[in-house]
Amino acid sequence: LQTYEPVLQSDTSALEFSRQTLSVHNQDYKLVLNPLFIDHSIPLVNGYALFNIASDSTETTNLINDKPEITTYLKNELRHWFDGILKSRNAFQMPRFPIGYAGKIQNPFPACAARRTSDEVKRTPFFLGNWRNEKDFAEFSLHIHTPGRYKIILQHQSKKASQATVDITLQNQILSGRIANRKRVEMLYVQLRTGESTLKLKVSNLPDNKTPAFDKLVAVELIRI
Repeated sequence: LQTYEPVLQSDTSALEFSRQTLSVHNQDYKLVLNPLFIDHSIPLVNGYALFNIASDSTETTNLINDKPEITTYLKNELRHWFDGILKSRNAFQMPRFPIGYAGKIQNPFPACAARRTSDEVKRTPFFLGNWRNEKDFAEFSLHIHTPGRYKIILQHQSKKASQATVDITLQNQILSGRIANRKRVEMLYVQLRTGESTLKLKVSNLPDNKTPAFDKLVAVELIRI
């Protein structure tokens, strides 16, 4: 299972610039660093390639040695942007999801973007997995823009319905449901007020330690009624 954890702001050294996959472009030229998708016959120069995207839309000719001034300018722009990200106050935090912004009815957000999880829950780029222990949990940061009555739905991809219990705490209200479906859990309704909130999702009453409550918790959705 491929997992990852967010980089902490106290450990920005883990984000070494030369190891990133980045790009920047102006009107005619595009500079790429460590490109993932590129014809391997195109030689890189210290990990970089420069293309004239106006005349070479398929990006087949690396002009980095022919256009040193443009290369230097775009390299400086790319590094300036990257350093700004490292210094940004919110760059190393999971997002705070807007709920009911501009009157929006359906408000889904990815489970992998939990602000915090219990130690055994595994975070992948697409889901939260390995919910095998009593009281495994995940927390999400929300901003409720439109107050009202909401229904909470959990989208998951489990091999079988575990029958475990899932509890959701939000604005001092607790909702409980049972994982009786292999794809989704529909919770009861909750009345929400405006403001910043934390949604905490916790599992309990697992049938055994071999059957996870969720194989893959993919998304959480709040639907305004």
